[in-house]
Amino acid sequence: LAQDFMKAGLFDRAEEAFRQGLLEVVRGLGYTVEHYQGQDPQGFINGTPRSFDLDVLVRDGELVVAEIKSNASGADVTEFHRSVLLFEQQTERKASRCVLVAVTLQRAAQERASKLGVIVATDFGSLSTPGV
Repeated sequence: LAQDFMKAGLFDRAEEAFRQGLLEVVRGLGYTVEHYQGQDPQGFINGTPRSFDLDVLVRDGELVVAEIKSNASGADVTEFHRSVLLFEQQTERKASRCVLVAVTLQRAAQERASKLGVIVATDFGSLSTPGV
């Protein structure tokens, strides 16, 4: 069944619907949402040149960089962290916080996030960190 959903692109569409819904909630909290598209010609993020996308949330001078995924692994956390570093270098803007929102989270992802200073949210209750 999961393979059928993947072939039909349902997982990708569900993830995008979740992302859009969550960003709408964030807008309602007073954040401006920017979509950043960058290039990684040197392969800093994962060893291969590629483009990358991040959601940037801004309110009262605070800049939060967010990634929204249906499932996050340790490698996903590392790639997100490296994407944020590259974003900061390319834009000369410093992120106040980095937040990875995931419906499901592998154990290695939580451990890696703790080491890298990435806030992980798996439900709305986990977003109760002040200012998130």
